[in-house]
Amino acid sequence: MREKQVYWVIIAVCIAAIATYFFTSRQVHAPVLPPVANVPYEGAVSLEGVSVCLPHVESDGPQTLECAYGLRTDNGFNYALDTSKAPLDNESGPGTNKRIKIEGTLVPIEAISNDYWRKYDIKGIIQANSFEAL
Repeated sequence: MREKQVYWVIIAVCIAAIATYFFTSRQVHAPVLPPVANVPYEGAVSLEGVSVCLPHVESDGPQTLECAYGLRTDNGFNYALDTSKAPLDNESGPGTNKRIKIEGTLVPIEAISNDYWRKYDIKGIIQANSFEAL
């Protein structure tokens, strides 16, 4: 009789472990972007412009529907935005076609250590400390 109780306890623990695994592995996580650069961040900036979906360098061929948020300044330059440290009204990003002001640290495209950002027509990435809709 005691062996049956131990058997059922082992089965219950296994079912609980499997259920916990499936529950935790199905949680939705925000995509993790590759690190920006392996260099000290220099270049404090304060820029104004319009929030946009960053244009791709290669405009020929098929395009994906993702929107990497960026800033297009009045002189026509595009910058990717890292808003992970800036308080935003909306966690999904600044939106598009809005006049905004970004203050933060500029990492030039030449200092970026991976190829992820090279598919976009950008001058660099602004690691935003503050974000303001104008």
